[in-house]
Amino acid sequence: MVDKSKTPMASHDSSAPIAVLDSGVGGLSVLASIRARLPSEDVLYFADSGRAPWGGRSPETIRRFVMQIASFLDLFEPKHLVLACNTAAAVATSELRRAFSHLGITGVIEPGARAAVAAVSSAYSPTIGLLATEATVRSRVFEHAIAARSMKTRMHAAAAPLLAAIVEEGRDLDDPLVELALKQYIEPLLMKRPHAILLGCTHYHVLRPTIERLFPGVLIVDSAHATADDLLRRLTSTQMLRQGTAKNSATSSATSSRSGTTNAAAGRCQFFTTGDPIQFSRVARRMTGLTLEATPVSIDELESPPARESLVNEFNDIRDINEINEINDTENMDSIIAA
Repeated sequence: MVDKSKTPMASHDSSAPIAVLDSGVGGLSVLASIRARLPSEDVLYFADSGRAPWGGRSPETIRRFVMQIASFLDLFEPKHLVLACNTAAAVATSELRRAFSHLGITGVIEPGARAAVAAVSSAYSPTIGLLATEATVRSRVFEHAIAARSMKTRMHAAAAPLLAAIVEEGRDLDDPLVELALKQYIEPLLMKRPHAILLGCTHYHVLRPTIERLFPGVLIVDSAHATADDLLRRLTSTQMLRQGTAKNSATSSATSSRSGTTNAAAGRCQFFTTGDPIQFSRVARRMTGLTLEATPVSIDELESPPARESLVNEFNDIRDINEINEINDTENMDSIIAA
């Protein structure tokens, strides 16, 4: 059970990991931006690919999924939780902040709205086209977030229920089905003559090259970079930034270990998925260039608190063994060099 008496400063130190939660692979675009801006930070990434996509589900179901995953990630004692899923951020942020008051929580809605308003601010009568999931469009959170920053900016929203599933399948960007779906959703939106299109689902970041090819000249805004900048600001303001973390450019990535841990600069990434870990890794490699392994988490384990704790303990035992082996390997190499 979550101890609501804890505070971020009292619960964690700056070396604690950042947790990233998403319905699937879409949040990897946010992860990539976090790695570019904060390469020394350790990151836990959870992809609920086994139950994705979330966009067509009820708000109650989405909130239940998000609470289960947050409870799992909280067992690793992260210092901050990033909702790298617009749908989750749209319907579950308030409940998460009440239940996990000891955690800092960053969503993708506010950074995305801020970036979109800035992108069209020079227009006389700025208009933003929003492409998002059905749940996000129904919630109207982007509409409220944009209105809070600019009363003169208008927004037209279009639900695109097929796109997240297409990305999860790992289809090629030049697949005729991908192009057909994009045209079906975007062409009616362009008839509203928006000055920019905001990608209101992190999955859509993967499709950006195809969108720009099919609709040249259209200004595209997504929230990945803005979310990483917002996270950096929050960690800095709470003095929770790991020393030597902030960077202005992407860093190189290294290969994964058998425990599902990927090294990049000084930080480490650990991946979990409720879906097929091989499929997740294949799509992730296409999206980010990372060769990684994900630890599988069954739905039963996720839905049962005792099973969640047992799985985390088992994973930590494996990780500790791997880290000891890495230390021994390093010491052995130092001895060889010294000789």
